[in-house]
This record gives sequence, C-alpha cells and structure tokens, in this order.
Amino acid sequence: MTTLDLQLQRQGVSSSETVSVTVDRIANCGWTGRNEEELRKHIEELEEEGIEAPDEFPVIYPKPYHLITTSDDIEVLSAETSGEAEFVLFPQEKTDEVYVGVGSDHTDREMETESIVVAKGLCPNVVGENLWVLDDIIDHWDQIELRSWTGSDGERVLYQDATLEAILSPADLFDLVEEKTTEPTKHTAVFSGSVGTETGDLIHGDFFEVELHDPVLDRTMRAEYDVSRLGWVVDD
Repeated sequence: MTTLDLQLQRQGVSSSETVSVTVDRIANCGWTGRNEEELRKHIEELEEEGIEAPDEFPVIYPKPYHLITTSDDIEVLSAETSGEAEFVLFPQEKTDEVYVGVGSDHTDREMETESIVVAKGLCPNVVGENLWVLDDIIDHWDQIELRSWTGSDGERVLYQDATLEAILSPADLFDLVEEKTTEPTKHTAVFSGSVGTETGDLIHGDFFEVELHDPVLDRTMRAEYDVSRLGWVVDD
C-alpha cells in the first residue's frame, strides 16, 4: 500500500484540503482512444518503435503500487523512455467520491519492444499534487483539455494536445477495470491511457510536463518532472 497526501480542490471552495489517498493497485489502461482514427495514429507511432499493439483492446497493464509518486525527478535505466499524458482516477472507499488527478505513465520504450508490462514496471508513474472531484466536472468532462510538453537540452516541445473526448470516459474505464481484474476498484489508481503525439513520433526527453485544464471552471492541474538516466557505474 502507498499513501499520497494530495490537495483536493472542490468547486466553489477557494482553499484546498489535504487528503490522504491510498493506492493498493495501479491499473495502467492502454489503447483507450474513443476515436478510431486517432487510436490508429497512436498505434502507428508505437509500431515505428517496434512496439506491437495487442490483438484486442482496450487493455490493462498492472503496475506495483509503490511505483506511484509525486516526485519532480525520476531515474530510468534506458536512454529510450518517455512520458504519456493521462488523467488519473482515485475512487474513494469511505466517501464513494472519485478524485481526478493528472499524471504520466512513464515507460521504457526499449523494453516495450519485448514486454509492455515489464517496460512499465521499470519506471514510476508520476502524478501531480492536486485533485478535483469527479462530480464537479462530469457535466463538461469532454471539454477538459489534456496537454504535455517534453524535450531535451533546453528545448520545450508541445508533445500532446487533446480534449478528454479522445479517451474513454471514467465510467467506461471503471467498467474495464472491473472486467479485467479480480480486485475492487477502491484503492486502485486508474491511469486513463494516452493520446497520440503532436510530433508524429516518440521523444525521449530529459523532462516531462503534463496539464489538465478545465476551460469551464478556469482551473488547471499540472505534474512536472525531470528524467535522468541511472549512470553512476562505469562500464568496463
């Protein structure tokens, strides 16, 4: 079990409240695009990297619960890793509320050519420190904007840019988790799956930024982190 102390912002309340979110499981949803054309675009991007799509989708890739963090820097093993902009659902057991966060399912792309599950287990999932209440935004859910930026050596590139209309809805994602897993959704951090890139290919940057912007309530959540390769042992 992992516990994250995060800041919950409720609609109509000026100050945030600190909430402790328990994570027993991480469900990385994949291939969750609603638009077939956009989904095919994402599949082609990954296939260019030698990463094959599953025979059936959407799917869930499990991840150890300790690999979720709010850290602003991570270490990776490979030079070929990248983040993915995603919304994150945190269903609460005591209140029956669902909290919404923003994060990145960071992945080892080199290992993904052999095993997507193993590749995801080599990197942490990063989430921002702020949350919204799903009920506060569900009436305009599809209008919410999801963006990411990445790059290296000081270059910052708009990497992903979409509205949540592009990804399966929270209800559909919860149905997927219930169908594909043996555990309840409570205490499961559900990562939504991502969208295709604006660049047309994957970028293995040294930082990743992701934001969720609500144009109706005019507020934004962000997660940002630096990426460094673990390289303090000298190779012979």
